[in-house]
Amino acid sequence: MANRKQQNLEIERHLKQRRFVSRLIGLIVIVVLVAATAIGIWTVQDRQWFMRYDGGRVATADFRAFHHIHFDNNPMAREAAITSLQGIVLLRDRAIEHGVDFTSEERAAAEEWAAGVRADFEMMNQFDGFYYITDERLGELFHTSGPFARLADIYMPTYDLDETEFTEMWESHFERFFYEYGDIQIHYIFSSDPDEFEAGAQRVGTEPFEDIMRDFYEWLDEDSEIEPMPLTGELGLMTSLTQMLLQPDDRDHLLSLQAGEYSRAMGIIDQETGDWFQIIVYVASREDFDMDEVETDFRDSIILARRHEQFEDLVLEWVDEANFRINQRGYDATLSRW
Repeated sequence: MANRKQQNLEIERHLKQRRFVSRLIGLIVIVVLVAATAIGIWTVQDRQWFMRYDGGRVATADFRAFHHIHFDNNPMAREAAITSLQGIVLLRDRAIEHGVDFTSEERAAAEEWAAGVRADFEMMNQFDGFYYITDERLGELFHTSGPFARLADIYMPTYDLDETEFTEMWESHFERFFYEYGDIQIHYIFSSDPDEFEAGAQRVGTEPFEDIMRDFYEWLDEDSEIEPMPLTGELGLMTSLTQMLLQPDDRDHLLSLQAGEYSRAMGIIDQETGDWFQIIVYVASREDFDMDEVETDFRDSIILARRHEQFEDLVLEWVDEANFRINQRGYDATLSRW
């Protein structure tokens, strides 16, 4: 009896040991599975971050979009894209800190632009090339002019313009673009046929210019309303006349005409065909700008540009000081996309 009892106790001890070992193995398997799952999740999540820096992280999606739109996914431009993105991220941080981030109107315009970019890409390529980023974030990355200008006002509120330098800049600018500073509306006749042109020119000053134009151009009839066209300004005829080698003295003569006056006959050349034309201009109306105001606006634009240049340099200093660290997993994830 004693031996059998001893055997039963031994069997029970072995069974307990086996149950303990089975439980231990099961626990180890569970721990391994949980750890593997956690590592897998962490790896996937870690790849979502392209950079870390003192105060935050930069998403891999941000870099993908930035490199795509600004640098056309050019591998040679990756470093430039990284630096530019770092500047944008820090710019947003400071804008939020100072309470000068996007206005509601700016945000709406940015998201509308982003939606258009997405739609255009999808129309051309038949898939959403920006599926990995929202319109809101896409707009935030590329429409920073508002926060930039307001931060520049905070950090670079003034700029001391060298007056000698400005005088030289203004004189050079005015010499090149002076004809843009007035609203001169004109009618004109021109032709490469000397006889046809002479017939029209002889009538100038003796009858309404619009009547001459109706006879001169076959496509105009008696009931056609002839709208004057601008001589000056961005869309003015002067740009074309200059390209057609209008002589400087003819240009000065033309720009000196007052409302109701006619120009002399002037020669111009079509440089593509080599054809020679003659033209007579009638000034229908003229409104000159206040050149003191124009000069003041030009000065203000130079000062604004210089302040923004200085602020850009400051943003690059912020980048150098921000302790950015590239996340290799996130970096490798972007490399695998192209």
